[in-house]
Amino acid sequence: MSRRLSSSLLAAVVALSPILLIGTSAPATAQVNVNVNVGFDTFYDELSPYGDWNHHPRWGDVWRPRRIGADFRPYSRGYWVNTVEYGWTWETEDPWGDVPYHYGRWVFDPSDGWLWVPGYTWAPAWVVWRQGGGNVGWFPMPPDDRFLAGSDVYRDDWNWDRGYFGYSDWYGPSVVAGLTAAWTFVALDHFADRDYYRYARPRTQAVNIINNTTNITNYVTVNNRIVNRSVDVVQVERASGRQIQRVAAREVVRTPITTVDAGRQVATRERERHGGDVRAPARERVTPLPAAEARVPVRERRSAQVERNQQAQPGTQQQPDAQDRNGRGNRDQQATEPRGQQLQQGDAARQREERAAQQQQQQREEKQRAQTEQRDRNAAQQQQGEEKQRAQTEQRDRNAAQQQQREQRTRDDRAAAQRDAEQQQQRERDQTERQKRSQADQQQQRAAAQRDAERQQQAEQQNRARIDQAERQRRSQADQQEQQQRAQAEQQNEARRAQAAQQEQAQQQQRAQAQQQQQRNQQQAAAQERQQQQRAQKEEESNDQKEERQRRERQR
Repeated sequence: MSRRLSSSLLAAVVALSPILLIGTSAPATAQVNVNVNVGFDTFYDELSPYGDWNHHPRWGDVWRPRRIGADFRPYSRGYWVNTVEYGWTWETEDPWGDVPYHYGRWVFDPSDGWLWVPGYTWAPAWVVWRQGGGNVGWFPMPPDDRFLAGSDVYRDDWNWDRGYFGYSDWYGPSVVAGLTAAWTFVALDHFADRDYYRYARPRTQAVNIINNTTNITNYVTVNNRIVNRSVDVVQVERASGRQIQRVAAREVVRTPITTVDAGRQVATRERERHGGDVRAPARERVTPLPAAEARVPVRERRSAQVERNQQAQPGTQQQPDAQDRNGRGNRDQQATEPRGQQLQQGDAARQREERAAQQQQQQREEKQRAQTEQRDRNAAQQQQGEEKQRAQTEQRDRNAAQQQQREQRTRDDRAAAQRDAEQQQQRERDQTERQKRSQADQQQQRAAAQRDAERQQQAEQQNRARIDQAERQRRSQADQQEQQQRAQAEQQNEARRAQAAQQEQAQQQQRAQAQQQQQRNQQQAAAQERQQQQRAQKEEESNDQKEERQRRERQR
């Protein structure tokens, strides 16, 4: 169905007005969304093979699935997937579920069952959420007045205690018995399981669970697209003790994703063509929508129906009792016209006329009573026939419903058996796959061990080669060092000999210098002695001169 849906939506680009539906901005979902248009005609073509289209005075043109059990409720055959782009997304197992579970709303009619009201904005799921006491549950979101007015935008203020989401105003409080069965509650630790239905709470506990849970409905708009953040992933992971995998939307979503703005524009157009009247009572029954009228706007259909009704009205005909009354009036008139003539004919004629009139009156009354009794008998027989026919119809409906229930149970049993078989096969495949992986791991381990041994052997060989090379290098270095040491020793000996020669030469120079110094010292000593002698002579001469002067002075 998803492939037919994509092709039909692509074909609808030419037929419908050019409102482009742009894909999500995330690169991972580029394959999910295409630039196409959605509309009522596309939904009609895609869902007709799986159900019947009808018209409801309040909800408008609606669709009802075929071949479903008496316990059917939307959003029950499938499971929840945590997508990266749109949060918790419903993955349906119904062959027709790609459109009705992501577009539009569901309403439960006590007389006509579950009806799908088309909508034109894509969402991960159109449900109301409740959580508490370790349970989480969801309920098909009904078509409220804002939705019927053309706004597909979600609400988060759904209050079950205030009129059961509006159902009590539409169908009366007695409908609550059927509504509580439409809730699906499951333990929080099994909420993300594909086989969650195995852990779903019994419907008999729905009322008690509803009273112990609160509304957690939380849809948000991100990049003009609806994202479901109602159930906290962290709480589910904590309750289940495992990590919840986040899946790319392209692996789950099989229908084009319309933005909020584009869906609102399409809804405004399609509600005018195929919507109902919010003032009409919800209790009215649906009427079949033939394929020839499916693409005709509601107003034109109503006008055509009025014309057909007027043309089908028969002309007025005189009934037998009216004819009798007219004939009696004519005869009375004939009897009363010649009053003067009757007076002349006398009392005898008047009496005969009165007796004849009385006899005719009695005959007419008897005839009228007979006709009335015949009509009553015919009406009673017709009523009995209709009651018998209704009883037969109800019996056939009950038999058909029971047959459908038996078939549904059989299908459910077969489906459960098939799911069990598929799960068993999956487990066997998983076991085989695990064995293969184990064998592959063992082979890889053996190969890795062999590679490690080879690498170790190569490393040992390389190590021995390095040791040998190091030994050769050490020996070579030792030889070089020995040669260098001998050369250095020779150089040192030569240096010592040269140094000894230098020292000898220095000593000789020092002795020569000492001798020269000694000679200089002797010379200096001799010079000093001469100087001292000269000073002594000078002093003696000076003293002599002083004495001579003194003597001369004394002589004077």
